Parts: sequence; C-alpha cells; structure tokens
Amino acid sequence: MKLIITAVMFFCNLAVSTEALKCWTCENARSNDECRRTGREKTCQANEEACQTHVRTDPQGIRITKECKQAHACNNNYIQNPRHAWVPSQCNRNVQGSVCRCCCNFDNCNFMTLDCPAGPPPTSPPVTESSGLDQPTCPEVRFRNGTASCTNGNQVGSTCTFNCADGFTVHPANYTHSECDGSTWQEPIPCCTRPCPPFARADAIVVLDSSSSVRRQNWLQMINFVVTMLDQFVIDESSLRVGAFRYNR
Repeated sequence: MKLIITAVMFFCNLAVSTEALKCWTCENARSNDECRRTGREKTCQANEEACQTHVRTDPQGIRITKECKQAHACNNNYIQNPRHAWVPSQCNRNVQGSVCRCCCNFDNCNFMTLDCPAGPPPTSPPVTESSGLDQPTCPEVRFRNGTASCTNGNQVGSTCTFNCADGFTVHPANYTHSECDGSTWQEPIPCCTRPCPPFARADAIVVLDSSSSVRRQNWLQMINFVVTMLDQFVIDESSLRVGAFRYNR
C-alpha cells in the first residue's frame, strides 16, 4: 500500500513539473544578446503562467529583465504600456525613464525578442468572484513635499511617478518612478530634499582662537573666513544650526 501511494505521488509531481511553463530569465541585461548569452531557462512555479519581458530606458541605454510572472500581474503590467506617464506614453524607448512590458504564455516565448512574439495571446486569469483582499499589493506610498501619481494605487502593475514641490528635488535624482511588482516596489520610493547648499540639516560648532599670539590681522581673517563659509547656507532651526566659541591660551 505504501509503495502504491509513493508511486502515485511521484507521478503526480512528475505531471505538474512537465506541465509547468518554461521562461527565459535574465536581469538588467544591457542588450537582448547579453540576455540570451548570460540568462538561463527557468521552470516557473505553478501559479506563474506567463513569461514577462521588462525593458527600462536609462541614461546608459536599456535594462532588460525577463522572468516568470503571474498571468494577472503580467497582464496588468502590459496594459500600462500605452497609458500616459511620459511623452507620449509609459512605453517609449526613445525617452529616458520609459518602461515597456510584454507577456506571452508558451515555453521560452520571451527568448528571441524584446517584443511580444507571435503565438498564443497573453494569458488571462479565469474570472472569479473576489473581494480583492487576496490580491498582492505593495506598501502604501508615503511621499512628503511632493506628489506621487500612481496608475492603480498600490496594486500589482501600478506605476507611480514622483514630482517634488518647488524648492525641492527628487533624491536619488534618477528615481522618478517605480512599479509595483506583486509585494515590493521595483525601485525604492525616493524623497524630496532641498538643495545643499544653501540648505543643510546639520549642527555646526565653530571654535575661534583669540589668543594674543594670533594678532589682530589674523583674527579678522579668521572671522571673515567663518562668515564667508556660513553665508553659503540658510541658518535656522529647520536647516543649519551654528554655535560659536572663542578661547585664549
């Protein structure tokens, strides 16, 4: 009896493994040739029913990531391509910051090309009644001193674009958008900072030697140096705070 159960479990596992989708995978490759050369074939998990190709444009060119993906998440990403975010759309490889995605659902369908290959259409999940509570989400975006415009809140496939209020800049400078990839944002959520100088969140202590050996001329040069340095910054409670002391030896 035990032998029969073991055999049944073996053949069940074999059936699952033989039916699983196989996708070509690579991460942040700089060309499709590099992706094919350095990537590998991966057998996807049972709930990953699509192969996704993700192409992001940055100052150095493009970054290509190919991976297994849940069909629902992949389709949500794919439909973002024509939507407005940059000029004229999110997917525009001639524009820095562009993000293009493609989905397909047959073995190694994402190996040869960066575009959606001919073949079966992107997998669509079955329509079921759901409250939405079981869908994966990313952490809520908290963005101070600016605005975060998201295509679908913190849901899978949503892309957020970040803009800072006047007088503030995005930090890090190249993190102006991020995409929800199931449970995490693909790029860290940036923050808005004021330029330094003139703004600096710091405490500074200045110690001046007023000994008689310093002489008046050197003392005045010392004072002028400190004043010139501090004039580059805004001094208040929310920025740079300064204390000054003098001593005699």
